[in-house]
Amino acid sequence: MEPNFTYHSELRNIELDFRNDLYSKVDLVIKSLKLNDIRETELLREQKDILYKKFSLKKVEFSDPKIFDHTEKTVNVGQSYDNFFPYKKNIYEVEIRQGFSGSIELFSYHPNGYNYGENLQYVYIPTSNTIIVYVQIDEMKKDLALAEFNKRMQMTYNFVENNNRFIDSINKELEQYISAKLDKHLESLNNLYS
Repeated sequence: MEPNFTYHSELRNIELDFRNDLYSKVDLVIKSLKLNDIRETELLREQKDILYKKFSLKKVEFSDPKIFDHTEKTVNVGQSYDNFFPYKKNIYEVEIRQGFSGSIELFSYHPNGYNYGENLQYVYIPTSNTIIVYVQIDEMKKDLALAEFNKRMQMTYNFVENNNRFIDSINKELEQYISAKLDKHLESLNNLYS
């Protein structure tokens, strides 16, 4: 499995773009509902609950990172200010995986007004409930591998932590949005079939 990451500048804004994306998905589902799906008060309430459970966000919580695999490689080290002569060097490439629970969507948007700092440039985007990162270290030591992993994951952690703060407000708005849209859709269907 290959790691999946993107540059922070390619992500869309959580407060501006996420709402539009989410509401578009909700609208598609609501428009597909038939009168018999929501005609009775109990059915309408059930649909509201179903839609809220399907589209509401859950805060992301990370499990501890785990070393999954490693390989030893020989790499060419070029000329530099500190070293005038190119040479070959053995390194270890370590695959580290970190699981998480919560909404995967929180990885695909950048927080509003975020200060990006200097060396933080990309965000790891999971394809399931696991993030995969490959790190290169000079010595086969767990603490070195995990330190490099944490350094690479810093922007991802920061983005998700900031986006987690947004969840309560978006879920409250989502609940109101679903309720209003379903009521309006029911009214339209009743007008059509009356």
